[in-house]
Amino acid sequence: MRKKLFDLNANYVLFTGRLEKDFPNYFNLKYSRQITTSSDIQNLIDNETAVISYFLGENIDRIYRFVITKKRMKIFHSILNEDYEKYIKGFNNALFFNHLEIFDTSADQLSDLLIPKIPGNIESLIIIPSGRLGTIPFEALKATTKKGASGETQYMVKSYAISYEFSAALLKQKGLSESSISLPKAFLCAPVKFPGHEQLPELPGTEREVSVIGDLFTAENKSVVVFDAANETIIKSGSLSSYDYIHFATHGIVDEMEPELSCIFLNADDQEDGNLYTGELFNLELDAEMVVLSACQTGLGKLSKGEGVIGLSRALTYAGAQNIVVSFWTVADQSTAELMTDFYAIKLKNPDLSFSEALRQSKLKMINGSKYSSPYFWAPFVLIGR
Repeated sequence: MRKKLFDLNANYVLFTGRLEKDFPNYFNLKYSRQITTSSDIQNLIDNETAVISYFLGENIDRIYRFVITKKRMKIFHSILNEDYEKYIKGFNNALFFNHLEIFDTSADQLSDLLIPKIPGNIESLIIIPSGRLGTIPFEALKATTKKGASGETQYMVKSYAISYEFSAALLKQKGLSESSISLPKAFLCAPVKFPGHEQLPELPGTEREVSVIGDLFTAENKSVVVFDAANETIIKSGSLSSYDYIHFATHGIVDEMEPELSCIFLNADDQEDGNLYTGELFNLELDAEMVVLSACQTGLGKLSKGEGVIGLSRALTYAGAQNIVVSFWTVADQSTAELMTDFYAIKLKNPDLSFSEALRQSKLKMINGSKYSSPYFWAPFVLIGR
């Protein structure tokens, strides 16, 4: 048995060595043991950005919040009481079922626990969550437990552009260079109908979604595929590596027990079954500044201690996506189309604007409207990246 263990370990070392040589980007994401310091993070961010990293000391019932700004780092810690998990579930359920009373109670409790004192000059937050914190939209927490002068809830999104990252090491590896491409190339995909998957309803709003978004790009800078053309074969063809923005408007499913069975639903053809699984996403070769999964629950996955949420978004990061927009729960396709169209319009009109600020402005537009002002419509969509 010792000899067998020795041989297996030797083969593993050889295997990771081949990964380092042949797939350096994947190796750095998965196996790099380089320590990231607070100084490394400070060298990446500007004076208006703060990184908040969370650590749950489960054995000692404490939560730690590391707040890193350009010039200093502060550590806050609080008691993690027995109702912590209950409030997280209550917060997410209240958002999904649009239950305002439960939302107010859970949001007040979580905001007091999770949101540390943030310097007044900060405009952008990069959240590095821990455990189940990776399943909640911080944008819908409260910047203060008090109501505004007009009685409006002071959501965090009203004060900050918020994005997320899996780890400080990944944040360092990606860097924080912001997009300023004036004429990005876009690939937009919407199967609309799902033959062979009778349990999946049609998404008529997605056809209009990719059409309207496509109208924001020049004819030579876009590819819009819908219905039968939105199939798995074209995704695996290798052509996606030439696009800056990639947008999937479809159904998705996340298997929290077996994350490799999570998938994005496309159309089938004579070569592929139309189920783009997590393992297949890992093998895509992307060079995209932005990938949007305008689908259901694509931000969820398996909670792995020390790793966070393992799912579709992690696979896309390994495939080469610099920034990813995913969702935490199922949302009506009409409201999703409106949010996504505004997101692209704002970004394309202001190329130097960060993706997180463009997404924030599109959410604020919904909040300030009447039809989709509830956080049920805008809170599930979050940005992983910058």
